[in-house]
Amino acid sequence: DLLMRQTEGWAAGIHLAGVALARTDDPPEFLRRLEASSEVIAHYLSTRVLEAQPPEVVEFMLDTCVVDDLTPGLASALSEESAVSLFDVESAHLMLFRSLAQPEVFRYHHLLLHLLRLRLNAQDPARERRLHRIAAGWYESNGDLAGSVHHLWRAGEREQAMRFLARHVYDGYVEGAWPQLEPSDLVLTDDDMLFAPGAAIRLAIALCVLIRH
Repeated sequence: DLLMRQTEGWAAGIHLAGVALARTDDPPEFLRRLEASSEVIAHYLSTRVLEAQPPEVVEFMLDTCVVDDLTPGLASALSEESAVSLFDVESAHLMLFRSLAQPEVFRYHHLLLHLLRLRLNAQDPARERRLHRIAAGWYESNGDLAGSVHHLWRAGEREQAMRFLARHVYDGYVEGAWPQLEPSDLVLTDDDMLFAPGAAIRLAIALCVLIRH
């Protein structure tokens, strides 16, 4: 069950983890490590999948890994100068899947996505933040409040994210587009409040209005 969850049924991943499991003297401990980090499978993805690809394909995947769900338009915005497309990655069988409900929406296998994000952050944090800003702008232009706020926050643009929330919070609530963010994504500290006091006050007022309604 654990291997199926971690690999989403990916046959090679299950095989690799099974081989490693058979060679360990402490299977329960191996399974705990696998559940926590998927290190065996991540190593395989790094050495056998990513390193075997042309550099331009890897760069495209790094550009597009900052979002969970991809469309051709969003991928083009994130990797504007690349000649590679989602269809190229899909045809190369690089663990990119289409949504069953929305065939025009793609996503990377979660293990590959995790590895790509770790590599991007380790190699170039500034590039990672820039990509999040591009994603935020794309989501805003497409009317996705939650997506825009999420990526502004990930880009470290907390003041801008707070101003955006304060400006759109009521309309977003009424339209059912209130951002659904992980607790770790949106934790307002005292420094955030002091850095953007006007936005913080407007956000607090907007939230009070919502509570009264």
